[in-house]
Amino acid sequence: GSDQLGHGTAVASIISGDHLLAPGVAPASDILSIRITDAEGTSDSFTLAEGIIQAVDSGADIINISMGSYGNSSLVEDAVRYAQERGAVIVASSGNEGLEAIAYPAAYEGVIAVGAVEANGEHLDFSNNGQNLAITAPGYQVNAAWGDDLLTTFSGTSASAPFVSGAIAAAMSENPNMTAQQASDLVLSVSNDAGYPGEDSSYGNGILALDRVMEHGTPGIYDVAITSQVLVPAETATSLPQVLVTVQNQGTETLINSPVQIISPSGTRSVNISSLAPGQIQTFNVPLALPHNGNEVSVTSSVKNSEGDKDPTNNTRSDSFTQEP
Repeated sequence: GSDQLGHGTAVASIISGDHLLAPGVAPASDILSIRITDAEGTSDSFTLAEGIIQAVDSGADIINISMGSYGNSSLVEDAVRYAQERGAVIVASSGNEGLEAIAYPAAYEGVIAVGAVEANGEHLDFSNNGQNLAITAPGYQVNAAWGDDLLTTFSGTSASAPFVSGAIAAAMSENPNMTAQQASDLVLSVSNDAGYPGEDSSYGNGILALDRVMEHGTPGIYDVAITSQVLVPAETATSLPQVLVTVQNQGTETLINSPVQIISPSGTRSVNISSLAPGQIQTFNVPLALPHNGNEVSVTSSVKNSEGDKDPTNNTRSDSFTQEP
C-alpha cells in the first residue's frame, strides 16, 4: 500500500536496522514485509491468517506479529498451526492493556508471547500477564525508525516482540545449521531470571539476554547475578512477610563456592552457594518485619565469584519495601 503508518517500519528496524541511533538486533537478517493492515492500522482475522500463510510459503523462518486482539479465530489458529508444521517460529506481542490475559495470536500454543520491561528490567504496567507468557524484552521508548527517514521512541509490546525475533535470527546467523525452533529454544533457555523465581506470569522465562544467546557456546565465562528480590505477603497474621532473594548463574561455567550476603532489618545473613550450574538459580527466603506506618525498609543482597566476574554490576541489588498503614 502507498499509505505507510510507520509501525511496521519501526518493528523491522529493531530486527535489522542499520542506523547508529537505532541499530537492529540482527542486521544480517532478511526482512520479508507482508502488509496486513489498512491505512488506519486495523486488520481482521482473514487478512492476518492470509499474511501468515504467505510468509511461510515465501520461505520465512521467523514470523513477527506485533499486533493482537482478544478474539479467538479458528482461521488464525489454523494459519499458526500451518506455519509451525512447516518449521516456522512465530513471535507475537502479548498486548498493552495491562490484563491478566495474553492477546491472540500470542496466546496460541507454541507461539512465543513477549511482554515488555523498561531499561532496568522492571515489568511495565501496560504489558499483559499470563501463564503462557514466554519472555520479556525492552518495550519503553525504544529507538526505532519511522516513515520518511525519521526516528521515533517506540513503546509497547509491539516493540518488545522484534527484539526476540531478532535474537532468534541472530542465533541462526551465528549458527547456520541451527533451525528456527532450535534458535528460539536457545533464546528462551538463556533468559535472565526476573520477578518470582523461575517461570512466572509477568516475565515468562525471564528477560531476553542477547549476550548470553551469542555467547552460549563460549567456555570460560563466569557471571553470577542477584536477579530479583520479591516480597511475599505473610500467610497468617502471626507470620512475617518473606523476601525471596534469587541468584542466577548467567555464565557458561559452573560456579563453585559463591558467598551471598543479605542485609535486612532482620540482620545480616551470610550463606554460601556450593555449586550452581550455568543458567540455574538458587533462592533464599528472608523474613522481613515491615513497619505499619508506611515507612520503607530496604534489603540489600550481594554475591561474589572467586573466578572473576564478567559483569560485576549485577552482583549487588537493593530494593525498598513498604506496608500500607
